[in-house]
Amino acid sequence: MSFCERLKTEASEGSPKACCRRARLFGAMLFAAEFSPEKLRVVTASEPVVKRISDDMKAVFGFRPDLRVTKRKEKDLYIMTVTDAARMSAVYRSFYPAGSEKGGINHMMLQNECDKAAFLRGAFMTGGTVTEPGKSYYFDFTTPSLRLSNETVTFLKELDLAPGAVLRRGVRVVYFRGAEKIESVLKTMGAFNAYFEFVNAKIEKEVNNGLNRTMNCDSGNARRSLEASKSQIKAISALKKGGRLGTLPDDLKNLAILRLENEDMSIAELGRQSSPPLSKTAVYLRLKKLEEIASGGSSEKEKK
Repeated sequence: MSFCERLKTEASEGSPKACCRRARLFGAMLFAAEFSPEKLRVVTASEPVVKRISDDMKAVFGFRPDLRVTKRKEKDLYIMTVTDAARMSAVYRSFYPAGSEKGGINHMMLQNECDKAAFLRGAFMTGGTVTEPGKSYYFDFTTPSLRLSNETVTFLKELDLAPGAVLRRGVRVVYFRGAEKIESVLKTMGAFNAYFEFVNAKIEKEVNNGLNRTMNCDSGNARRSLEASKSQIKAISALKKGGRLGTLPDDLKNLAILRLENEDMSIAELGRQSSPPLSKTAVYLRLKKLEEIASGGSSEKEKK
């Protein structure tokens, strides 16, 4: 399975809140081959994407799209359609209520940060491609219209991302070039498994391109630090999602917030940025305590 296929699978995983489910479904439909008041047509080679769209449409609208399977280069190609006029009209109106501008990104659907991330995941499910990390750094959203291309660029810039746009063989493409830009969009999407895989592949590429023994050792340390950071971020995110972050003692809570805001920062740098400054040992022990609490333990403050 390619990195692109793995990212599409990750983008389609999970059972988010109702608002996120609708935002992801909106993104998937808007970047599909065809989306209008009369018809929906999704063409994809990803079975997880098919299942997610079908399940979400059943959950939100009470029906599943029609599905046809063909072959393309010996691989299954899935074509999902909705052509029933009444059903399609109801779907379209749900994303574009009376008074809203039709056919583009309806920002009323994307009020929360989680909705924006879910929308991007949906857009990638049906309109996204990415090259194998470590070989080249290309990440694209194919858009069916100039208007959607322009609106997508504006939307991504509002998320502090730096996309470009081009007309390629008659198709409007919004793109990211370069490792750092792709890392940023993966984190914004909330695709953390893909993000860490991407960074690891980038490190390996740098090693294979002639780094000396010292840099090779540094790379190993960086990978270990990256794995530790990944575990810490997941633990803190779980505490935040569960509403437990605010119940922690101030020393743990402040360090947790600092780590969330600086995912790539070293233990030493986290200590220097803390107020008051902390030693590496103190930072390490507090981060381990946060992971312990997230895995089922409790803090002294929570016990009280």
